[in-house]
Amino acid sequence: MATAAAAFGLTTNALIFLAIMQCTTQGILIPLLTTFLSSESDHRLWFKIYVVCVNVFTAGQTVTHVLQVFDVIGLIPASTWLVGAPPILTGVIGASVQVFFIQRCWKIYHQRILPTIPLLLLCLTSFVTAITIGYYAMELANHGPVISSNTISGLQVSSTIWGFSSLILDTITTFSTIVYLYRVRKNLGGGHSVFVMVWQIMWTSATPPLILMVISVIDGCIVYTGPRLAGILSTALTAKFFVLSLMVNLVGQKHIREQFERRRTHPSPSSNLRSQSTGNRSFDPAAIQITASTPMISSRSQ
Repeated sequence: MATAAAAFGLTTNALIFLAIMQCTTQGILIPLLTTFLSSESDHRLWFKIYVVCVNVFTAGQTVTHVLQVFDVIGLIPASTWLVGAPPILTGVIGASVQVFFIQRCWKIYHQRILPTIPLLLLCLTSFVTAITIGYYAMELANHGPVISSNTISGLQVSSTIWGFSSLILDTITTFSTIVYLYRVRKNLGGGHSVFVMVWQIMWTSATPPLILMVISVIDGCIVYTGPRLAGILSTALTAKFFVLSLMVNLVGQKHIREQFERRRTHPSPSSNLRSQSTGNRSFDPAAIQITASTPMISSRSQ
């Protein structure tokens, strides 16, 4: 039996479907990365290198899933690393992206360390358990049916911890942003076009990873019967959608700034009246710089 199929318990068709989804998402990420790198911004060099590295890891994960398909159909020799690489890369990619969102929450929490520590611990937990999943998966692929019950139990426990820690972390960061944006909305007014765009970007980027993790937890950790196909596929795609969330936020931040500049350069009569009546509050720089990825983070900090 092919290594990838033996480890994940997926059929050939399921592995092919997973590879297609990985390639499709990768095809969306490439133009987003190109747009980010080609657009004028105040992002520092280290931040651009960080974004590029995250996307390189994501591309490597795509290649790994394609190679798994080649393994299953017999085009390449079976290799254990094809089993361990995807969950390990999921941990690396997930932790890298979540650090970005944790920094956002740190700004929302007024740069207080204490409320940020639980987020860092959750991020570390999800990273370590993803590495552990990769190790147990390789053990399962190497030994097959003769594998000890401790390995199977360890794989299940690691998967459960990873699922819940990742879901809790993403829920906290998303909820913190929602609360913050709600407070900003009270200052700007619900009809502020920049706020509306920020709100749309926030939900567009935050919803897919949350949905995937909920499916992963329910199908992989709570439901104890059935093939758990949905949970496995959702887990395998989580890292891709983390990066997609990051890139949508970064590109969306560019569009938000452009719209704000247009409003400031060519304000409409109604916005002039509203600005005068609110003491020019609608052009609060701290509020305008809020995006779903970097509220209260000025462009100089990146």
